[in-house]
Amino acid sequence: MRIIKPQKAAWGILTLCALVVAGTLFEDNFNSDDNWVKVTGNIEQSLENGTYVIENNDTQNGGVLRNDNIFTDFTYSATFTCPTDRFSGTGILFCWSDTYEGYMLTLSSGKMYALHKWTQDGAGYVPTLIKLGWNSFINTSHNVLTVSKEGGTINLFCNNVFLASVIDSTYSSGRTGLYVGPSDKASYDHALVTDSFQAGIAQNRFCDDFSDTPLVGWQLFTKGGTASIKDEALELSAIDAEGGAILLTHGSYRAAPVQVVVSRTEGDDGFAGLILMKIDVTMSDQDPVRGYDAFVFATTAKGGNRDRFYAAHRQSTNSPYEFSPRQSSHINGTTDTLEITATYDFVINGDTMPDVDFGEGLDFNAIGLIADSGVIVTFDDFVAGESCSTVVVSDRQIQLLRQSSPSFVLGGTGILYDPRGRRVGRYEPRRIGASQARLAPGAYLAIPESGRGRRLRKAIIQVK
Repeated sequence: MRIIKPQKAAWGILTLCALVVAGTLFEDNFNSDDNWVKVTGNIEQSLENGTYVIENNDTQNGGVLRNDNIFTDFTYSATFTCPTDRFSGTGILFCWSDTYEGYMLTLSSGKMYALHKWTQDGAGYVPTLIKLGWNSFINTSHNVLTVSKEGGTINLFCNNVFLASVIDSTYSSGRTGLYVGPSDKASYDHALVTDSFQAGIAQNRFCDDFSDTPLVGWQLFTKGGTASIKDEALELSAIDAEGGAILLTHGSYRAAPVQVVVSRTEGDDGFAGLILMKIDVTMSDQDPVRGYDAFVFATTAKGGNRDRFYAAHRQSTNSPYEFSPRQSSHINGTTDTLEITATYDFVINGDTMPDVDFGEGLDFNAIGLIADSGVIVTFDDFVAGESCSTVVVSDRQIQLLRQSSPSFVLGGTGILYDPRGRRVGRYEPRRIGASQARLAPGAYLAIPESGRGRRLRKAIIQVK
């Protein structure tokens, strides 16, 4: 048995379609500023350690620099860092003309992105918002922002994750540029234009064992909660969060399985678990409002784990919970593995719960973790998408489980898995009875925890 760690560097492979070999049309590593011409803005420019630092001292207007090469169909990307996660809108320009017309793609705080089209209006210029959205894979500081254009199709990416596709043929060609928002400061360290077109699909596979910091690909959706990595797991605290805390990752997860291990840390009476969500962002430049419709699958253990319940219900921005908790002896109450299958079966610790009226019409663009107000919950081994697997169990190991007598090699602590590779609890050799107490009958494998229990080689547990 082995643990398959999520390969975070491979996100781009998962989200972008196969590309032809790209020819480089323009590239700048910013060893000098010869390639860029200031167009507008009260900006200061400097070269610092291989980066092009642009500081905009204007509190009302953005600063624009352009490159004078003209491109028609292309993929243009720029890598930049903002020194703070509070920035008003910084990014890139493309199809820019001598009359200051063209497209502008920017990122702003709150992991928001916006595509504007600038047109001349008398003596001035008017920005028209074409696309506004959010994506959890947009970082708070360092980002690679990419636009790919072919004819009237404009595809948007950030950090190799597909954001959106737009059809607009107002401007067929033009120059590329850099844009720094009012009072913003950005350091650009790479710009690249190629002749290839990148076709993208929404993120649809994501695994996280929460062993690395900081959190990447996640965003807190509600105010008041906190999310942090502790002891190679995610702690989601809703102690001070009115209405609970929701941590989301963006993508397309319609008919895609999702699984997570939930351990209750504090606050027995609250529910915690998985949430599938569709979020709509209001098309507005000022304080975009996110409305949502969601489905929640969660468990609780009331009264010191004596009464164990699960709930699967709809909730949305404008409607109350449709809430009907059901009792189940399959819930451990301390650590449980929750799974929603591709056919929307609801599974707890390997056992499918009675049929739940899932409902129709939800096309999810986010998926994540939820905790009720007043509880602290630990999540681990999050897996979303058919191709992700946290644990691989071979046929030989499954056969060994089916035929084996209990066998222990004492050492450090470990994690218990069933033959399907789902985490179901903890293995503690000095407390074997406690390790088995909440397990359903069957055979289980125990493997060392990451970074702990290095003397443990194997533990096969048969529960009757």
